[in-house]
Amino acid sequence: MVSRMIKSKKGIELSVNFLVMLLLAIVVFGMGIYLAMTFFGQGDKTIADYYDQFDQQVGELACPGTETVCLSRKSATVRRGEMDNFALTVKNVLGAEKDFKITAVDDVFVNAQGEIDYLPPDYSPLELYDMPEGRIITLKNREKNTIGIGVQVPDNAESGDYSITINIYAGEPGVPDSFSLNPINPNPLKIFIKVL
Repeated sequence: MVSRMIKSKKGIELSVNFLVMLLLAIVVFGMGIYLAMTFFGQGDKTIADYYDQFDQQVGELACPGTETVCLSRKSATVRRGEMDNFALTVKNVLGAEKDFKITAVDDVFVNAQGEIDYLPPDYSPLELYDMPEGRIITLKNREKNTIGIGVQVPDNAESGDYSITINIYAGEPGVPDSFSLNPINPNPLKIFIKVL
């Protein structure tokens, strides 16, 4: 009978040890997943910071100090279903802090046969991210900022040349209806997209 009790104590001790080890393994595994998520979750923030810094450097290289509004490049060839980005730099030389509303619309299309089609204002065959409604940035006096203009060519876009017109309007900070009727850039900036 004594030997029987020893066997059952060993069995209980083995079961308790197994449960303790299993519980510890689950806790360590959970902490590992938490640390991995924390570590890899910082990657998105780092990438966003890198792109902001890249846009700023491109804008500084592409725009001489005397220009108040400029594009890093004015044309690109984009295949259907693909996207391209253009860096636009705006410098505030108006003497005080201002809001700037930047709009971009594709307004002219030239098809493969050379026929010109003026697109209506409410029709956009290309996807211009945040731009038809306008993107608003606030700049202090003498401050400049570079933003990206993303142009997505849909899969069903017609081959040819597209012209995108960019205008920048100034207004009082925080007052949405204060933007001037005339753009601050006397000659609208143009981006030309050749769709293949």
